[in-house]
Amino acid sequence: LMDCIEQRFLKNYFNNAKNPFAIKRAVSIVVSFLILFLVIFIIINMIVPRVIEIGTELFNNREQYIYQIKTQLTDFVNKFIPDGGDTVSSLIDGFTANLGETVTNFLPKIIEISTSTFTFIGQFLLGILIAFLYLKDKEKVREYSKKVVRLNCKPEKAEHLFSVTQKSDKILLDYFVGKVLEAGVLTIGIGITLALLGVRYAFELAFIISILNIIPYIGFIISLIPTALITMIYGSVDQAITVLIVVILVFTFLTTFVTPYIIGKKIKTNMLIMVIAMVVG
Repeated sequence: LMDCIEQRFLKNYFNNAKNPFAIKRAVSIVVSFLILFLVIFIIINMIVPRVIEIGTELFNNREQYIYQIKTQLTDFVNKFIPDGGDTVSSLIDGFTANLGETVTNFLPKIIEISTSTFTFIGQFLLGILIAFLYLKDKEKVREYSKKVVRLNCKPEKAEHLFSVTQKSDKILLDYFVGKVLEAGVLTIGIGITLALLGVRYAFELAFIISILNIIPYIGFIISLIPTALITMIYGSVDQAITVLIVVILVFTFLTTFVTPYIIGKKIKTNMLIMVIAMVVG
């Protein structure tokens, strides 16, 4: 981002200044960080209030929702297994009976998380400082690193290492951008699908699915749990099963055909190779 601002947008500015490079670099770094903080601010303001709203509603009406889920699951299981609903009902009763103890045990975890938040803020600020210092003198840092490599490697090995790291840097950046685009496509595609199926908090659930998808396979499976529960709370077991099947189909289609196209185009790899790599992997 800093390179883009410096080399494209500020290309024809500050050229008559005493030290145009230093001014362009300083401005591009400041603008880059402002954009970063703006994106973080927008995301937090869009997501956090909705998460608090959903969490508060679910917590305040938890007894009603637990009763709904228990009744619906009991009736659904009784359709296929006689008296099987009693087992489901007793399992849910056992879970709700221990819910208070679970919440009590969870409170220390919340305090622990709150404490670690301050540590995270400190690490984040330290990271910002290191990033700023690196961006300010990145050419000097790279030249120094190259000198160290040349002193410890043969010339041909050193040049090969420089070539590989330069290509890796570009490919990883393109891959990261591709994953961001993939998350956007999944959020929109699954969000529209859930909305058409009449699921409440459709795009919030779609966002959760797209974010957890960063964890390969397991993340998507985990994201199906809140999707199923929310659908049962505001709908029915039949609707929840339908939603899960449709979401899995849409997710499979997007990750099998759309994702390889996005990632393959960004890192300039043939789509067929991407699909084969995903299947083999």
